[in-house]
Amino acid sequence: MKLWDELKERRITQVVIAYLAAGWLVLAVVDQLVDRQILPELFYRVTLVLYLGGIGAAIVLGWYHGEKGRQKVTGLETVLLAIVTIVTLSVVGLVVRSHLQPPEMAIPTAPSGDLDPRRIAVLYFDDDSRDQSLGHVADGLTESLIDQLAQSGSIDVVSRNGALQVKGLNLSRDSIASIFDAGTVVSGSVDAAGTDVRVALSIADGGSGVIFRRATLDYPEEDLLELTGGVAEEVAHLLREWLGEEVELRRQSDETADPQAWALLQRGERARKAAEDRLAAHDLAGFEDALQEADGHLAQAEERDPSWARPPTARAQIALRYAQISRENPMEASRAIDEGLAHLLRAFDRDPRFASALETRGLLRYLRWRYNLEPDPGAATRLVENAEADLHAAVRIDPSMATAWNVLSIIYSEKSDPVNAKLTARRAYDEDAFSRAADELLWRLYATSYDLEQFQDAIHYCAEGARRFSTHYRFTECQLWLLASRASTPDVDRAWELHERYLDLTGAEPGSFSDRTARIIVGGVLARAGMADSADAVFARARSTPEIDPGRELLGLEAVFRLQMGETDEALELVKTYLTASPSHRGGWRWSSHWWWRGLQDHPEFRALVGDPAASTGN
Repeated sequence: MKLWDELKERRITQVVIAYLAAGWLVLAVVDQLVDRQILPELFYRVTLVLYLGGIGAAIVLGWYHGEKGRQKVTGLETVLLAIVTIVTLSVVGLVVRSHLQPPEMAIPTAPSGDLDPRRIAVLYFDDDSRDQSLGHVADGLTESLIDQLAQSGSIDVVSRNGALQVKGLNLSRDSIASIFDAGTVVSGSVDAAGTDVRVALSIADGGSGVIFRRATLDYPEEDLLELTGGVAEEVAHLLREWLGEEVELRRQSDETADPQAWALLQRGERARKAAEDRLAAHDLAGFEDALQEADGHLAQAEERDPSWARPPTARAQIALRYAQISRENPMEASRAIDEGLAHLLRAFDRDPRFASALETRGLLRYLRWRYNLEPDPGAATRLVENAEADLHAAVRIDPSMATAWNVLSIIYSEKSDPVNAKLTARRAYDEDAFSRAADELLWRLYATSYDLEQFQDAIHYCAEGARRFSTHYRFTECQLWLLASRASTPDVDRAWELHERYLDLTGAEPGSFSDRTARIIVGGVLARAGMADSADAVFARARSTPEIDPGRELLGLEAVFRLQMGETDEALELVKTYLTASPSHRGGWRWSSHWWWRGLQDHPEFRALVGDPAASTGN
């Protein structure tokens, strides 16, 4: 109690509280002056250190001079004040030195590691505003930067979908670089600086994760459109310093002149991404609410700038998404497709050659055809032809449209054109290896390579699919198929392991159609390994009943491997039984020219079975 009484007598508490209040007021004023760029940021840092150091001085002064009356300066007081001053000024010196010469700047001027510095990952910018109100601006700047950098032929930029996969994850820069095989990582943040928007940019070496270039841009809030161009130009300048070469940029031609319309569109895009997050969480109601919110923002953007083609196109893309999730409800899917096409009429009034609108119309037309929503056969044929024409027109204008390339690949697959199906799938994957359809693309690249007997490519795409989508049953299935072909050395133990994994991934029960399918492929591996008796036994156990396999497709599959075993007559009988049970597969059977049937292709009975007119006329 004696110490407490002495503290009260010396009024240390009052002195320190008075100092803290006055110092905090000074600090707040300096913070506002720095925010308005009247003072440099360093001034705030130095003031903060002096403020903290002054607390120690206030305690010393309060102890020695807080009592009423006149007190003398003692030697101990002088020593204590000198220590506080020396420590405070030393910290000030360190802060100034760190600000003027950051340690990160002492970096080698060449990229480290084996990663290609021209492979660039642009991370979604952070919203550092106090009220988190600039998220739509951060996203819009990021996506605009990705789009503009992607147009440069001298660098390879990770797509938006790739950047989205790591958005919000607490990963180091070098970890992100490793995911994308990127030698350069661009990141940034957006904050309010008075009435301006401040963008802080940094460029890091992918191998080490160390930042080697920084820049800061400030633009008035009403100049957001100028800010998008300024960010791209500044990043191009920093990349030029790093790569030692010019990075050519082309400003997007479909931008609006109205910054408020641009901001509204970015809010709509942000809500659309939130909808996908809710769908991934199986929150269908939240998904629909977020899409409605997105459509509301886009409608306002369209109203702000009636000459801009992007808002009605984005609204058509929302309708497309509704159609995709309404496949089981034909009336709802048809309504959504009609709504999307109506939005696109307005988009084409504004810009008849807007690539995104052409792509979206092609997708809507394809869905109408794919969902069998056009009852007239002639009209249905024209529908898919028009969809293909739209998609080709879109990629001629903008070759980076991965979704258009992907759907063209699907259409070519439907036409039994594996060459073009593979070429367009390859282009889709090259343009965006991180799209939602990446697993389908890799499967189609594997399948078309397998069908074309390009087995090295088939092995590559199957392995890549297994690496990226390890729990997708298809990439276990393709490993089985490769073991059963001349692409690989037959490994029976490995085949049975893959069979078990296939059942685990599909959840198939023993004796089910999927189980029997995988067993027949294992039988093919046994046959290739020279174990014909074991293969016969596996084929026999895999034989099914009409209840499990009404189309007798498993007999057709067994015929493939019987033919490879040299059992031509047995294979032909199996094909006959299969096509008798599935007569719709007879006419122009799409697999009749496949390398599987090479041993039967000249057989007149086989040609007659698959609908070859020459076989029936004896020519």
